[in-house]
Amino acid sequence: MEFKTSRVQAPQRAKVPVRRALQEHLEVLAAVEAIVSHAHKMNDGTELPVSGPNKTVRGPALSLADILTEAGARVIRQDEVSRKGYEIRTGQADSKIEVLLEPDLLDPRFTVDGKSYSIQIVRGNAASPPIVLKERRSRVIINAGHPSFATGLTRSRVAGCVALEMASLINTPSGSADSLYELVQSLLATY
Repeated sequence: MEFKTSRVQAPQRAKVPVRRALQEHLEVLAAVEAIVSHAHKMNDGTELPVSGPNKTVRGPALSLADILTEAGARVIRQDEVSRKGYEIRTGQADSKIEVLLEPDLLDPRFTVDGKSYSIQIVRGNAASPPIVLKERRSRVIINAGHPSFATGLTRSRVAGCVALEMASLINTPSGSADSLYELVQSLLATY
């Protein structure tokens, strides 16, 4: 029984927080892509506007490797891991959880109408906006230091902030609060 507890159950329990962190991150990326793509369609297929020049987020980057390391895993970059792009396993030399990640997961990108966008997470300060869409290097920047994400970067929190930012960018200057509300609701329905 001791063998089963130490060699089977313990490693499986150790994988749980790593798997959760990885799944949540992948869901956040998918939500960002879905909402930005839908915003592009709502904007009549024209190029998306970007956040104003005064909207910036500065701080250290927070990569998927950082998130998984904080969850207790050793991250290994490897080409062609699996159809999912990752594999979670128990280390061979020790019992540390290892996550094999394909490069695409470490540098997430998506394409909207031929334009490639990167998704970057930074540990900015609380006063900086939660989401910024930048034209330079076509980036969607998520500020993990914003109070909206105080309890974590979850799909629903990030989606809400991205939808609000996108709606405010594509809403006309003379647009009413009702039209902004309708835009946000439409964008949130996509993820």
